[in-house]
Amino acid sequence: MSVILKADNVSRRFKIGDGSVVNALEGINLEVESGRLVCLRGRSGSGKTTLINILGALDRPDEGNVFFDGVNITEMNPSQWDRLRRHEMAFVFQSVALISTMTAYENVEFALRLAGTPMSERSARAKECLTQVGLEKRMHHRPGELSGGEQQRVAIARAVCHKPKIIFADEPTAALDTSTGLAVLKLFRDFIRNNELTIVMTTHDETMMELADVVYSLEDGKISSKVCNDIAQA
Repeated sequence: MSVILKADNVSRRFKIGDGSVVNALEGINLEVESGRLVCLRGRSGSGKTTLINILGALDRPDEGNVFFDGVNITEMNPSQWDRLRRHEMAFVFQSVALISTMTAYENVEFALRLAGTPMSERSARAKECLTQVGLEKRMHHRPGELSGGEQQRVAIARAVCHKPKIIFADEPTAALDTSTGLAVLKLFRDFIRNNELTIVMTTHDETMMELADVVYSLEDGKISSKVCNDIAQA
């Protein structure tokens, strides 16, 4: 397996109201191999969301570098970041962030427009992705007419539609019950196996961690452990 994502001595600090500085991340080093599901675990305030934002080119570290597909993305300017996220990366959030006035189909088709997919390909690709997540009969429903699990499936279809190399998922199962959350993780593993995807997700759910290939634990902005799960690779 080749390394698709690497953090090299990444640190991030924030100033708070009284002028003091909080070390959100300190000296983070990690590697993500392509075709893997990697979990970042930790309590609230451990730095996992800050880390996933930096890995996904949504935030810039104060120190260190992030390499994606062999390129130092820390040195990129904002417009280069925009192109990188639009074409090579995708994001799934706990809040799903679907457009409420659009149907499931329209949400996915709109993402394809933003990615620059030709008009002649958008309809078939949107329907294909929604079918892959089991929503072929619900694609013309708006988010308010879908369950929480169905909304997250739409968000996943939207994330994979432009065929990114990597998906960043921030607590994607936190608002779901255990069985629905496990169904979402199964979808992730299916996409990894069938679409040559890599997924990096944050979670605090022990059950979800058991399905990951690699689990990095964060504590007070530092990586405290790394665990590889053979069972997840079976």
